[in-house]
Amino acid sequence: MPSPQPGAALQIGTALQIGTAPQPGVPNRYLHAVEAALAAAAAGRQAVSDAFDVLFIEATAGGWQGRAADDWWRQAADQRAATLGHLEACVTECRGLLAGQSELVGLDDPRARHPGPAQAVPLAPAGRR
Repeated sequence: MPSPQPGAALQIGTALQIGTAPQPGVPNRYLHAVEAALAAAAAGRQAVSDAFDVLFIEATAGGWQGRAADDWWRQAADQRAATLGHLEACVTECRGLLAGQSELVGLDDPRARHPGPAQAVPLAPAGRR
């Protein structure tokens, strides 16, 4: 087997070093936004659960009985289940979005930028609509 020429190896090595220079990493703003949404959804889920628990404790303390009370109780329980279900779906979705996200991304990655708050559109005066 012939030995490689020293000059050829040097050229290949230099080309690899130039072509693979790592980009500086910047924080993944998308990751941080989804983490904030996850924290808010989890805290909201607990707050809603606690609020309904207090409501039901007060309602079972007595005083209101009958068909109207039973209907209210059933509707409140349904609302609690629906609300907590939506919040749980949000938590699950956020966790899925976070899977595989890196802390740092390249400067040219869209996750490195944040567009900022939406610009407010002024409304026309009431008489001109």
